[in-house]
Amino acid sequence: MNSKNGILIGVIVAAAVLVVLFWQKDNLPIGSILPGEKMSSTSTSITPTSTPSTLPDGSEQIFCTADVKLCPDGSYVSRTPPTCQFKACPATPAKSTVVYVEVLLGPTCPVERIPPDPNCAPKPYLTSVDVYSDANLVTSRPTDGKGKVTFYLSYGAYKFIPRSGNPYPLCKEESFEISGPTQNITLSCDTGIR
Repeated sequence: MNSKNGILIGVIVAAAVLVVLFWQKDNLPIGSILPGEKMSSTSTSITPTSTPSTLPDGSEQIFCTADVKLCPDGSYVSRTPPTCQFKACPATPAKSTVVYVEVLLGPTCPVERIPPDPNCAPKPYLTSVDVYSDANLVTSRPTDGKGKVTFYLSYGAYKFIPRSGNPYPLCKEESFEISGPTQNITLSCDTGIR
């Protein structure tokens, strides 16, 4: 009786190992091989960025990975089916200016001192900056942790409007004529501290 139980347990364990190996083989990342397998030099690989899926009506739909590419103008583009290649980045105008914008909050202390206290210097403001040409919104981008954002704009007149709080910080819109290869702009927002 003991030898039959031992054989039965051995068969169950062997079957479990085979099930796990076959299940694992189907769920490994593309290009993975199991121990004892050799990679064929003529093997073809599926692009890991696309996954075909058959819909109930029998048609096939392609799903691309959700990664994005950072473009030179600071925008992002995603992959598109059926090839899952990245979309083209927006074209940078031929006569364009790199505009470096910094948004600062001030005052940061209730009393201004002379000489100025370095702890009371204006602080970076994490917000979004809207850029208008005439009455049309051209672009809008968030500032980074240092209150800075970069725009690529064609030559011309623009209004820069940092988004205000409710009611503070209260930000002023400012107009600038943009030209040349680069331009630095500092925008101010009032904290309401007096």
